[in-house]
Amino acid sequence: MVETPEISLVAILPELVLTVGAVVVLMVAVSSRRAATFMPWIAGLTVAGAGAGLIAQYNDVAANGFSVSYADMIVLDEQGIIIRSILLAVIALALLIGWRYVTSLGTRGGEALSLVFLSAVGFMLMASSIHMMLLFLGLEVGSISLYVLAALGQRAKLSDEAAMKYFLLGSVASAIFLYGIALLYAGTGSLTYIGLFEFFSGDVVVFSDGLLSAGVALLFVGLLFKIAAAPFHAWAPDVYQGAPAGIVGYMGAVAKIGAMAALLRFVQVPFQSLVDSIQIPLAGVAAFSVVLGKDDTSLADHDPGNLTSHQPLPSFAQRT
Repeated sequence: MVETPEISLVAILPELVLTVGAVVVLMVAVSSRRAATFMPWIAGLTVAGAGAGLIAQYNDVAANGFSVSYADMIVLDEQGIIIRSILLAVIALALLIGWRYVTSLGTRGGEALSLVFLSAVGFMLMASSIHMMLLFLGLEVGSISLYVLAALGQRAKLSDEAAMKYFLLGSVASAIFLYGIALLYAGTGSLTYIGLFEFFSGDVVVFSDGLLSAGVALLFVGLLFKIAAAPFHAWAPDVYQGAPAGIVGYMGAVAKIGAMAALLRFVQVPFQSLVDSIQIPLAGVAAFSVVLGKDDTSLADHDPGNLTSHQPLPSFAQRT
């Protein structure tokens, strides 16, 4: 008899609210001539609703402790709530600061607003995922939304170039990440974090097996690309320089938050027993990021987009 997986709407409540908000925004944008009047109200209610969902999640964790649902795919715990709260705060700040940009897009303003919400949904899923396929799904939902956001700038040529570069290089990074998942599954027979933890905690010499070594390495390379950590950061200046000025700060923050949350969850659960083996390569990436991020040539660049692209380098090293 097949067991019915546990379903918990509370575990995905902020994501549900943001998804509904994105759909409502698109429906209003295409069906109402007064869309510009309704957009601020919809945006405010969506962010407030997601905040209420976070409060409901906090109360659930405080009363019952952490919980796992959807066939061991999503965990509801304090860490995930904190990451979601940070992402929601970034959304609120981005909309407050960049609302003039949204209104300047005219009829495309609804598209930009819905993409902001959907990108946050993807990276929130990354923060709460304990299954490799859900992690990949969240990564792609968030990344594809950012690809399109990069193309919505008023500087048509630069924005199109930025979006194309972001899409092509991001697709390569996603393929590398997915290949790492495939190799990891081939070597362990599991895609859940719990299953991977049990495998790596057993009597196995991980890095004597080339299959597992390659899988773990490719997973981390894919996430380090999204963080724009050195030496996987060369794409960032061109993308952020051509991206819309009103939303480039949001683009530069949410992907890094989601990827850092996934890295943190990796170290805590599936790769907990491998910390001694992976901390040296991560420390090397962190040191390289500090060196490049603090380079005087980056400070001499007066383009706001390029300055934003350099910011993740030292910040990644500090978090590491």
